[in-house]
This record gives sequence, structure tokens and C-alpha cells, in this order.
Amino acid sequence: MNILDIVASRYGREIEARLREYLSRRCPDEFRDTVIYQVETGGKRVRPLITLLVAEACGIEYSKALPEACTVELIHEYSLIFDDIIDRSTVRRGRPTLWKAYGTTAAMLVGLWYREAIEEAILESRRPDLVARLVADTIREIIDGERLDILLEATGRDDKYYHDHRIIDRIDRIDLEKIYLEMIGKKTAALFRLSSVLGALSATGKLDHVLVRAADRYGYSIGIAFQLIDDLLDVYGRFEKFGKEIGKDLKEHKLGNAVVVYTLLRASPADREIVLKTLMKDTVTEDDVTMLVKVFDRYDTRRVVLDLARKYVEDACRAADEFPVKDRARELIDLARFIVEREF
Repeated sequence: MNILDIVASRYGREIEARLREYLSRRCPDEFRDTVIYQVETGGKRVRPLITLLVAEACGIEYSKALPEACTVELIHEYSLIFDDIIDRSTVRRGRPTLWKAYGTTAAMLVGLWYREAIEEAILESRRPDLVARLVADTIREIIDGERLDILLEATGRDDKYYHDHRIIDRIDRIDLEKIYLEMIGKKTAALFRLSSVLGALSATGKLDHVLVRAADRYGYSIGIAFQLIDDLLDVYGRFEKFGKEIGKDLKEHKLGNAVVVYTLLRASPADREIVLKTLMKDTVTEDDVTMLVKVFDRYDTRRVVLDLARKYVEDACRAADEFPVKDRARELIDLARFIVEREF
């Protein structure tokens, strides 16, 4: 068993039961299957597992942090519901996305239901006042990260806001790497940071604490590494392992993929133009994806992104080493390293 399976076998059953309990409260019988569908599609539950591991690494029983763990997973699923609608994604975790299975209207209603389930989980946390503020700030970050991700699309949207602000129109005047790291820092790493911080907060009861600061650093670094690897897998992964369409980011005209970003930063003017013109096509075909991968390979971008992810993982490992319960700290380190090596 890998470290993720080991940790999931310890905590997973209680996480799943509690998620369904929060989502089922006062839910009409005819709506319940639709509400539960999103969590029943599976998922690694990495974020709530981090919350519980950090809580134990800080010296408390994991059961005391279950409301905080469910809070972060409900936020994750809530964001995915809307992310799939915005991106018109039809497959997630090897199954039809919620909107594809039940329709956009139902999916939006389910998303709103998840938002209220988040509130109920917060109310059962150790410090609901602090957790509510952290959750509000994190959801705002996720939304702004999604906004930047949309603006990093090369084409494909008719929205006025998108056309007024899209980044492709000013790509030669911006720091693309800075904008990309800001985007993934908000869209992905912010929730990993919250997952880790809430684990420490459930133990300390206060934010101004050395363990909370260590948790903040661990969560942010592992979140950046996770997204870098996710971007790699989008280009180089396998559907049966990844559970999502391979090359999806390229077909959605996204500049906001690490492989695209770090190729554009290293490419010759001619290859840079090839990448940008291909992503700006009305339809990016399988042949286009194959051609783009050959360009990426010319600049060894896969290695560049993997090396960057490993750098962030090592920073996460140094932060985890500050936790007092060393067997759990060791598992947090192993989890960080597993995430970055999961397909390579």
C-alpha cells in the first residue's frame, strides 16, 4: 500500500460517513441522490486526510478534527461543481460530471446545497468563528484563481469580461510565470493551505501559534506541487489513472498549464508562435495535442516542471518536520513526496 492508501484506510470511512451526513441533513428524498452524486464519484480525499494527519501531528485525536476535515472536502467538491460547469467538462474521476449527469440547473442547485453544508460543518468545528473567516477568505481566493484561469484561456469564450481582460492580448507585456503561480496559488494551493491550517487550529485553538505557521507553509507548498503535477498529468498522464480526459487543458485553449507556461518561457520565437497560434484555434484537435507535446519535449519541459514541483515538496517536508508527533509528521512528509511522484 502507498502512503495515501494507508492514511485513507485509517480515516476514510469516517470522512465518507460524515460527508454524507452533512449533505443529507433536511435533504428531500427525491433530491438526495443528486446531492450525493458529487462525493460518490470518488476522489482521493487528500485535503481532509491532510487535515486529520496535521491534527494528530499536533497532538490531538483525529476524530476531534472531523468537522474541519469535512469542511475542506465540501469546499473542494463545491468548487469542482462550478468549475466543471464553467469549463464545460464532461468527465471527472472517470464518470460524467454532475452537470452532464443531471443538467446545469440541478448542478447549480446542488452547488448551493454544498455551500450550506459547509456552514453546518463549520458550526461543529472547535473554533467556528476563526474557521468561518478562514473559509470565507479561502473561497474568495479560489474564485479569484478561477477568474485568472479563465483569463489565461487563449480563446473559446464569448463573455464580455473575458474579452475585455484576457491575458493573451497582453502576453508580451506580462510576467506569465508570476501570473500562473498566483493563479494556482489561489485556485489550488489556498485550499491545501486551509486543510493543513484547520488541522493545526483544531489542536491549538488559536491562529497565532508556531504549529499553525508550520501548517500554513506545509499546505501551501504541497498545494503548489500538487497542481504542477496535475498539469503534467493533463499532458502526459493516462485516462485510466488520471480519471480525466488527457490533453483537456490544451483542448480548452489554456495558457494556465505549467507545461505550456514553462515551454513559452524557454521556447524559440518560432515555437512560441506555434504554441500560441495552436491554442488560439477554434478547435484544438488530437493531432494538435500530439504536435504540441513534441514542442514541449524539445524544451524538456516535463523535467522542468517536475523539478519545480520537487522543490516545493521539499519545502513542505521541512515544514512538516516542525510538528511534535513525529510518526504523523513522517507520514505528512511521505504524503508530500508521494503526491509529486504519483505517476512518474
